[in-house]
Amino acid sequence: MKHFVTILLGLLTSFYFYTVGFSFLPEWLSSKTMLSVVGAIMFAYQAVKCNSFKLDQDILLTGCLAGVFSLSCLLSVMANGTGDMTYVTYIVSFAVWTFGAHGLCSLIRLHHHRLDLKLITDYLMWAAMFQCIISQVIDNSPTVMAFVDSLCAGNNQYMHEIDRLYGFGAALDPAGVRFSIVELLIAHQLIKGAGKLKTLDIWLYYISFFTILVLGCMISRTTTLGAVLAIAYALMNKLFHLGSALNLNRLKSVGILIVILGIAIPIIVHLYNTDSNAHHQLRFAFEGFFNWVETGVWRTDSTDKLNSVMWIWPTDSTGWFIGYGWFGNWVYSTDIGYCRFTLYCGLLGLSIFTYYFMFLAQRFAKRNPGTGMLAFMLFMLTLGVWVKVATDIYLIYAIFMSMRYVNSIYDGMSRQRR
Repeated sequence: MKHFVTILLGLLTSFYFYTVGFSFLPEWLSSKTMLSVVGAIMFAYQAVKCNSFKLDQDILLTGCLAGVFSLSCLLSVMANGTGDMTYVTYIVSFAVWTFGAHGLCSLIRLHHHRLDLKLITDYLMWAAMFQCIISQVIDNSPTVMAFVDSLCAGNNQYMHEIDRLYGFGAALDPAGVRFSIVELLIAHQLIKGAGKLKTLDIWLYYISFFTILVLGCMISRTTTLGAVLAIAYALMNKLFHLGSALNLNRLKSVGILIVILGIAIPIIVHLYNTDSNAHHQLRFAFEGFFNWVETGVWRTDSTDKLNSVMWIWPTDSTGWFIGYGWFGNWVYSTDIGYCRFTLYCGLLGLSIFTYYFMFLAQRFAKRNPGTGMLAFMLFMLTLGVWVKVATDIYLIYAIFMSMRYVNSIYDGMSRQRR
């Protein structure tokens, strides 16, 4: 029964992190929304049990910043008379993600009687692995593809038209951003927890990291950004600890990495040379690398398009300051986050939104000793992603804040029982 509940929680983690809408439910009732309802109910129950209605300071402050950003978007929309409320309602999105994370963290804490960064990493890692593996199953099994397409509401038909892989709610750049977050969390565990991890954990983390990198890039090449930042994290950690000894744990970790690469690389090369489907997917996933090897230039079709036609900016001072109030329906024919945010709410809104994520990273590092470099890399991920797409990673910070808040609630309940 315990293992069944753990698997169920893994699926709920996937439904939170890779939001999916179901074809048999109303369009607005997504998996994220359902989890937020569970979170709100659990929050009310916990408030009754604790005889107090106490909100976490970090969540309150972050909510205030989200509200300020929404107001800056409202200013632009009202000034331009567009009626485009895409990010005016960001405060609502903030609340939904926060309650969803609270529900998920509460359920994990109830099941495991603990809640920490490693446990969260493990759940997110297995959710990412599930998405990567199921994307291959969908691609290779028409029966599974038909079942998933009938179950999930969304743009699966569009995915077929553009010949892209997808999972159960995981597709395109949003999936790549989430895979990148997981890669950074795995890297953090391998770097900071090297002396505490069991050998099996080290094996699983390395295998998962490279599986997510390879299969994740077949879904979205944005996954590469997480791998690059994870490598940068490892190199910077090594730079700041040049005098540290190469102990047995580090040697074991390096040895496991070498063995995994020694096995994985020949298998990938063999599949590339013998399987036409794998050949096609690998060429897409690592198009930049193949172009660099074959032509000496690191380029992809998508980056060529971004650089040639998608850097679109305001044309007057008012546009630069508060934007033009248009975001939805791809009005300006650009995917680039910096451009879309500037065109929508100007440098005013973009600056507030950037500070919002800077604040989240700073609070995370402050509340969780030893995570400063991880927080910095997550902030770099936010800035890097905006070069390609207009999205954000608040969903992971919602989990971080809820983790701390839920622990304080249940620890308080334990003290009351004593």
